Amino acid sequence: SILWLIVGTLTLAIALLVGREVVARWQQLRSIEALQDATRFSDRLFDATDTISVERDIAFAMLHAPDTEDVTDLRTRLDESRRHAEAEFAKALGSIDHYPFPELETLHKSVEAHMSRIRMLRRQIDQSLAAPKNGRDMALADRWYDEVTGLIQQAQESWTPFIGHFT
Repeated sequence: SILWLIVGTLTLAIALLVGREVVARWQQLRSIEALQDATRFSDRLFDATDTISVERDIAFAMLHAPDTEDVTDLRTRLDESRRHAEAEFAKALGSIDHYPFPELETLHKSVEAHMSRIRMLRRQIDQSLAAPKNGRDMALADRWYDEVTGLIQQAQESWTPFIGHFT
């Protein structure tokens, strides 16, 4: 019976050690999965900023285009980049709700505010592009460029505190 007691105690000790290792590995796996999710969110956010930077550059070029023919040539690319930017930001903002971090709430509000101003500027750009170059509001190009650049910078600045939760 002493032998059974020793064997039982050793078995219990081994089970506890193995169980502790399994729990440690499981926690490590959960951390890796959380980092993968955060990386996907980061990728979506940076894809969104990349697409809106393309839109920014196309619209800026169109506002400075010397003739309506150049504007017409770029119109399809502008419309496509707008749709793509809206879709990418919708995906990125939809992913924010998965994380309880306060900097993401701030980012969400900031992105929404920027996007609201960007949508308003898009309408103004469309109206301005209908006019010949000398009739365009050239200050609009600077406001547009600054607004989109501000959005991109806000996203980049918010990324570092966000990813810090996972590294």
